[in-house]
Amino acid sequence: MTALAGFRSALRLLLVDSTTSPVVWVDALVDEGLLSGLDVYGAVSPVLESSFTVVTTGYSQDVSSVTDLQSLLGLAWPWSDGLEFADYTIGWRWSAEDILILNREVAAGDVLRLRYRRRHRVENLDGATATTVWASEERLFLFYAGAAACELRLDQLGRTRTASQDEGERLSARAERFRINAADLLLSLRSSGDRVVWGRIGL
Repeated sequence: MTALAGFRSALRLLLVDSTTSPVVWVDALVDEGLLSGLDVYGAVSPVLESSFTVVTTGYSQDVSSVTDLQSLLGLAWPWSDGLEFADYTIGWRWSAEDILILNREVAAGDVLRLRYRRRHRVENLDGATATTVWASEERLFLFYAGAAACELRLDQLGRTRTASQDEGERLSARAERFRINAADLLLSLRSSGDRVVWGRIGL
């Protein structure tokens, strides 16, 4: 899948069962589920790295040019390819949105190596121009979106007071089942390959 239409269809396949009509899962509700699912997926998605060239000498650095930075996990400096990230980590803190304060003064032209998780997008959803969810992790993302959609539907019914107790319980149970499925799949996806040893970089 590469765009919104495909993700809508895939999420509806998860959501529609013998107790709910397809017409319940309207585009607006499905899209809100997808947006909420992206937030959760972003928090557990694969850790990425990129290099950032310092523009202004100093302790304060503006990293707004790093595309879709959701959470910063570590910084290494000075950086060049082939170095071990853990051997060059430095301390940092946020002082404002997109503004870092480092515990080292860096010079213009220096390279910082950022280790981070990104804010993911689905093409045509909320103005996004491309999908960034990894193809191998689409199902994980859809489980998170399914849990969110069930809870959104439950909230919708609660506000209109049209939900029966059985329907409410079914939606709650399905949301929980999606979360369990996501947790199991996440464990499987993250149990192989190289692992980041956070203790070595002071996190």
